Amino acid sequence: MEKTLNKLQETWVDVIFEFREHKGTGVHMISLDGDSFDLLENDQVSVTAMTSSRYLATFEEKIFYW
Repeated sequence: MEKTLNKLQETWVDVIFEFREHKGTGVHMISLDGDSFDLLENDQVSVTAMTSSRYLATFEEKIFYW
């Protein structure tokens, strides 16, 4: 879990989020490129799996940060 959490930190520090207006509504939405979006989906699965681990208490603060 510690390695996964460190990898998350290293990976996401350089990801750039863009905000684009949604169809002229004045509402801005977060936009990611395809590779970053795929990475986000995979990392969400990893973080969700860590929340059900018996070692959650040890890393709880970092896991819930992500």
